[in-house]
Amino acid sequence: MNTNNRMNAVSEGPSAATSTASPLPAAGLVQLLDRDERHLEIRYYDIAEAYRSWLLPRDDAQDLVRWWIEQGVHQTLRTGLLPEQKFGRIFVSLLSQSQIYCRGSNPLGSPKVTGYQFPRAVVEALAIV
Repeated sequence: MNTNNRMNAVSEGPSAATSTASPLPAAGLVQLLDRDERHLEIRYYDIAEAYRSWLLPRDDAQDLVRWWIEQGVHQTLRTGLLPEQKFGRIFVSLLSQSQIYCRGSNPLGSPKVTGYQFPRAVVEALAIV
């Protein structure tokens, strides 16, 4: 599997420049937007009028997709919880069957202090792009 090509195939959703007459995105929608060569913006619409947004390095996104395909989906089906584990350059844990926490690593391989808490739908959307 070449996750590099998959991450380049991100979909563009409605932009902020659209007219007010255009329909609002549906609740539960995940948008993946190219920000630059190294970053991907992820938007998750909790409700049609509001979304949560994350700016994620592409390398971390690729590792998160690989983890989800190789281990994550199977783990959530079995127990729904997972203590933090290192996978590639990221540290991943399942807080519940619906929440995934991901932290990148520093150049020495230790976890960064801050991370990303994603709804499961966001990780599933990343994996199918």
